[in-house]
Amino acid sequence: MIKNLLLFAGVFVTLTTAAQNFTANYSFSAVIGSTAVTSGSLDPTPVPTAANLTFGPFTAVGTNSGSTANGVFSFTGWSTGATNGNNTTFTGAIDLNKYYNVTITPSANYGITLNNIAFQASRSGTGIRNWAVRSSADNFGTNLGTAACNNTNIAIQGGNTFFWSVDTYTAFASQNVCTINLGNSISNVIAPLSVRFYGWNAEGGTGTFRIDSATFNGIAVFGASIKEYAHSLKAPFKLAPNPANSGFVTLEPLTNDFTTIQIMNVLGQVVLTETNDKSGNKLKLNVSELMAGTYFVRFNTPTRTYSEKLVVTH
Repeated sequence: MIKNLLLFAGVFVTLTTAAQNFTANYSFSAVIGSTAVTSGSLDPTPVPTAANLTFGPFTAVGTNSGSTANGVFSFTGWSTGATNGNNTTFTGAIDLNKYYNVTITPSANYGITLNNIAFQASRSGTGIRNWAVRSSADNFGTNLGTAACNNTNIAIQGGNTFFWSVDTYTAFASQNVCTINLGNSISNVIAPLSVRFYGWNAEGGTGTFRIDSATFNGIAVFGASIKEYAHSLKAPFKLAPNPANSGFVTLEPLTNDFTTIQIMNVLGQVVLTETNDKSGNKLKLNVSELMAGTYFVRFNTPTRTYSEKLVVTH
């Protein structure tokens, strides 16, 4: 018993001393936007760097094909639902097919804890009236954290939905600094973490949602996967073979209390989903069309998510 306690204490000290704070800023400085020339839907600006983390570029999904301005992410094509000059009637809802996306990938044996996100936001005269931020930690199911803005023309609805309350106000993004404090909602995530910025209730199809200077503050924790793998010793599923050198991987659920099984690639994209059919049988996951590489199998239950690395070698 004493030996086990000493081992646990040693692991705890290692995890505590190996935590590395990071601040990653996206300036969008290389974005080109005009009617004639555009850098497209992917931000060409060099990505930030931090030890034991890989930051992907910002991309725009479901919008028009290029930024409308230089040096910022400013796209059109957002879902409508507001009327120019009207501050009371809104008929739109968040559209999960239109967003700005960025993915942060931890190195092996590291996890991501995000403390807060800060960014600058603005709109054109017929631009979006609402925006929110979600993450892959809960499969983009809920808005993140507790939101705030330094501009009194931007209200916060429900604690984490931004609302442009004054239609006539369209100041530059640098005058509207918005923050999201995350608490413990994103802690020790060992899979690639995608964060998405959604805009909706635009007043017109050519109205913009502009963000700039997006900053992520957090901690890269060595050994974060130890907690995950410790749970995996009692995890409610078995995975074989791993590495996978054929077209199928067998997942044996040890409990029927799960909702979905997902396979994610290193960009945080879900490439395969299986829903619980309540049969209790082993599941054959078809990985024959996946490229060789590293993936993450997520076993989602009503109370938590278990993750296991899967290596495909075929």
